[in-house]
Amino acid sequence: MLRTTTFALLLFALTFAGAPAASAAGRGCRGNPGPDCLYTPPQLYPQIIETPAAITYTDFAGAPRVVPIEIRRPVGAAGPLPVLILSHGGGARMDPDPTHVLDELGKAAAHAGYIAISAVHLQVTAQTRTLRCPLFATPVLDPDDCAGLDMNRLDRPRDISAIIDELERGAQLPDLAALADTARIAVAGHSNGSSGALQVAGLIRAMNDSSHQLFQTRDERPVAFVALSPMGANEFGIFDTGFQGSIPRALHSWVDIERPVLFATGDGDSSCREDRLVCGNGDTPMNRRSAFYRVPAGGNKYQLYIKDAITYHTLMGLDMDACPAAETARCNEIRSWITSSVFAFLDAHVKGLQGAALWLRSGNIERASGGDVEWSMK
Repeated sequence: MLRTTTFALLLFALTFAGAPAASAAGRGCRGNPGPDCLYTPPQLYPQIIETPAAITYTDFAGAPRVVPIEIRRPVGAAGPLPVLILSHGGGARMDPDPTHVLDELGKAAAHAGYIAISAVHLQVTAQTRTLRCPLFATPVLDPDDCAGLDMNRLDRPRDISAIIDELERGAQLPDLAALADTARIAVAGHSNGSSGALQVAGLIRAMNDSSHQLFQTRDERPVAFVALSPMGANEFGIFDTGFQGSIPRALHSWVDIERPVLFATGDGDSSCREDRLVCGNGDTPMNRRSAFYRVPAGGNKYQLYIKDAITYHTLMGLDMDACPAAETARCNEIRSWITSSVFAFLDAHVKGLQGAALWLRSGNIERASGGDVEWSMK
């Protein structure tokens, strides 16, 4: 499908409309940003093409696995083009439709000159689950224990790597492979999708929440990662250090993440149950911030923290569904901060644009938000 206008294209200009010409200078912006100190990619493509597809690969148990994808690319951009792979939040899905997987971010990426590939991570069949459980480093032989394992933790990073394999080989989608620059690949995810993206970066996870059976599924090919609403140490196999008890543990899930990462969260970014004061199943905003503080410093880690309760969990993935009508303008403003930061990061660390790198170090996002954003680097 050929699109000539989408709201994603307007995301880059949401807060620009009607802004006084001197607003950037008045806020003390550094460098040469767009109006209101926000970063705008230097070239935007007004038309994009959206194409559904799927790739098939053989999983580690020898079973075929399908990954439905939505491909979005700019019209008129000369290849090879950088690639952004997008991973959805929540658990594994039964619905194979990829069109709504971080769709606004995918459209914005295509308008900004990237090939955006949104992936659906499908549930495994009972037969495939039974094939896998005896193959783990510590075999899981009890059928009830096998049924309780979260296979999604294994499949997400492998699905992403399978997409990259296809970009390199072009066996199933040769036209896409011919257009993609496999030396410039980034991976982004929201919530549990951020964990899948970070697993590709080197995140260590536990097979289940009661065992010490750990696994790592890193892929060295992507050059940068975006973690929207990142998961902290919780019951989803992500763990922090622990020195109590008889087995001290200095290891934590983020210790091996060396490549560039942008984290983004905010005051309202909670997935806890609304009827509980204490979060028993999900992540609090403070817990989501812990990922940034745990990853190794390297001058290439960033965190966007929005100090506003309107930063609903799904809004961090640019989804407006949770925003009441009365808060539409504010939600759009917040989305412009997220979008600006994401593409400054991608343009700096994937495209290698010096202007984007300068923006990341400028503090302009804090000026653009009037102090509602806390921007951290290390």
